[in-house]
Amino acid sequence: MFKFKLISYLMKLNLPKLMSMLIFTAAVLLNFSCAKDSDLLVDYVVDDNNTAIEEDKEEEPQEVVIDLENAAITTKEDKPVTFNILNNTTSKGGGRRTYKSSRNPKYGELTIQKDSIALYSPLNDFNGTDDLELTLEVTNEDETTSEVVVTVDITIDAVTDVIQDTIVTTTDDPIVIEPLKNDTFNKESTVSITEISEPANGTAVLNNNNTITYTPKANTSGEDTFTYTTSITNVDETVNTEKGTIIVSKEAVTEVPPASGDMDYGPLKAFPTAFGGGANVTGGRGGRVIHVTNLNASGSGSLREAVEASGKRTIVFDVSGNINLGGAELRGNSDLTIAGQTAPKGGITFTNGTIKFSGKRNIIIRYMRGRPAEATSGEVKHGDAFIFSGCDDVILDHVSVSFGGDQATTLAAESSTHSSRRHTVQRSIFSDSYTGVLLGDSNAPFESTDDVSFIYNVVVDMPHRTPNVGGTGSFEVINNVIYNWRNRATNINQSAPHLNHIANYYKRGRSTEQNSVAANANKVQTSASALIYTRKNYYSGNVLKGLESENNEVIWSTFSGSNPVPSRYFVDTQFPLIGVPVPIMNATEAYSNVLADVGANKYIDDNGTVQLYLDEYDTIKIFNIKNDISTKVYRDYSSWRIPSLPTNKRANNYDTDGDGMADAWELANGLDPNNPDDAAADRNNDGYTNLEDFLNQVDFL
Repeated sequence: MFKFKLISYLMKLNLPKLMSMLIFTAAVLLNFSCAKDSDLLVDYVVDDNNTAIEEDKEEEPQEVVIDLENAAITTKEDKPVTFNILNNTTSKGGGRRTYKSSRNPKYGELTIQKDSIALYSPLNDFNGTDDLELTLEVTNEDETTSEVVVTVDITIDAVTDVIQDTIVTTTDDPIVIEPLKNDTFNKESTVSITEISEPANGTAVLNNNNTITYTPKANTSGEDTFTYTTSITNVDETVNTEKGTIIVSKEAVTEVPPASGDMDYGPLKAFPTAFGGGANVTGGRGGRVIHVTNLNASGSGSLREAVEASGKRTIVFDVSGNINLGGAELRGNSDLTIAGQTAPKGGITFTNGTIKFSGKRNIIIRYMRGRPAEATSGEVKHGDAFIFSGCDDVILDHVSVSFGGDQATTLAAESSTHSSRRHTVQRSIFSDSYTGVLLGDSNAPFESTDDVSFIYNVVVDMPHRTPNVGGTGSFEVINNVIYNWRNRATNINQSAPHLNHIANYYKRGRSTEQNSVAANANKVQTSASALIYTRKNYYSGNVLKGLESENNEVIWSTFSGSNPVPSRYFVDTQFPLIGVPVPIMNATEAYSNVLADVGANKYIDDNGTVQLYLDEYDTIKIFNIKNDISTKVYRDYSSWRIPSLPTNKRANNYDTDGDGMADAWELANGLDPNNPDDAAADRNNDGYTNLEDFLNQVDFL
């Protein structure tokens, strides 16, 4: 309700003083009209019918109507509200009102914008009641003035803060679940789990630290569901409860038969399923084999030693687990293949550091995870997972990246002599980083960036850069799945690329503004000279269905503001596909196809056989995309925690001759497990070495 008190003071004015005041007032009003952008003291003339007239008003702001007699504003948790503090009142009486001052609310923030629009923003996740005070000065018809203090009562309705938890497991082992970790309660509230329901296919025990230990029934598979109830003591000392749901999905492990080694790999490429600008990279083909034998940050047998070595080489892994780089940047050299699929079950994740290549070339990285920043006390210490600065001929395939403190990954020119050409990023997951992926950088020379492909990837829970494009050459962003971004999907920097933007699947989540396509669209810098072919993209909310006939320009807007991009930026003819042409699916097919095979999801077991394994983090991300589960949490560094991985080590008789191939596979394919020269040989004359045949089994699952 509006509560107000009137403090009247009458000024007795003689005629000369009155004339002086009128002249002064006219001068002030003229000055205000000439400096409107900085004016927070705009005057309004209010007639007896309570109609306000603002000079030079362009459009009516969206606002609630306030009433001096009865002021009540209702909004929802995290939902700001605006109102005009001078104009939109239903109080009676004439005169001219001027805003003087305000008292800030206790549970929110009050901002007085130009044209005297008040913006009230509740504290993050707060619900309950709040109030604020506005002091107005009223100049009456007889030029007497009054001061009116208006109290606005505000009600913030609660929204559901519990977020469904989804846990995926392939074993019968107990799982400790942290249900509150992804919930969105006010950090100043006290939240506790008071009870849990009984699951059907396992047991659940509530621990005293708000965690739940769930044990699945042995020899079962499928989904199990149970609930938890929370008690919330809010900052205003009110108490309420909310109920959340936990889904545990127990998946059966599929055994994959051994590959024969005689498959038809087609034309010689980096590997059989390589496409785009980097498809013909050779990496370490024919060079030496280096084994990573431990999880140390440096030293003999470490990842650092192998990546920083020189010459043609292929890195294989005898261990699985997390490699903490110790905060030191790892700088790699050219002519390299990192075969992450050779690690035992669990694979390899590097953390607490960045792998960077500067001025290098000819690099293949497959089936590896980079999670460089583990937040502590809200601080993020490291930047990108991968940086390729001034590098040519790079392909990233089936990598998983999250927790990048700057971007997730960057590929950009370093100088006019260190270009950034012939790259592919494919079948990879990029999530939960400060920003996404840069293909070309505004701080690097654009003219040296060309032939870059971003295909078959997933970008999820990323604020923006999905990816950004900057260069004067050819780029393609094709058949990617983008989910729950915050604003600006792809942004074209002040450069002149030719871009094929085809059949991508944009699925909005809770972080994406549901009512503003232009605000969250792909962006073009107005200083750019880009040419864009954009067709067959899907954009949820009935915006685009992925049809050839649709106008895809609607999902593009200018970087500054949300204006339509001028038609001169768009072309009607597709540019030639880059490198080895990527097979293009329609957006709906790409959505299913990419989610079924993306990220560091395969490994070669002790028998030389390909198996499936996704870590917990990637598994949940893919499940959430499929089931449209998202949060509004934005850069929540406190949740950036490295998933635990199985730590396994190969037996001494796994690869007797150290050539990178499992003895069992060599015997099955007519090779000698005691002859290390087998690795660089080509028994079937297809151009791939025997070692590559062994590694490339993952391409056929």
